[in-house]
Amino acid sequence: MHMLDRDRDRIIVDSTVQMAHALRLQVVAEGVETREHAVALAAAGYDYAQGYFYSPALAADACRDWMNDFNMGSVTPLSAARRAG
Repeated sequence: MHMLDRDRDRIIVDSTVQMAHALRLQVVAEGVETREHAVALAAAGYDYAQGYFYSPALAADACRDWMNDFNMGSVTPLSAARRAG
């Protein structure tokens, strides 16, 4: 999707989160690769995000270390992108 430069794609992104929230569901954006996408998805109201922007695929030990860093506040969650936008 080219949500940053195509209105039609942005409308799909926006309406998806609106529909999910109307159904009282939380929404996860997958495949977030850039800060710009993270900020746009946060602004659209997505609750969570995952993707290479946050971390590449990790082995189990590295994943455990990443999660510890996240819990210590040194990894930026989607909420931080929302504040930055």
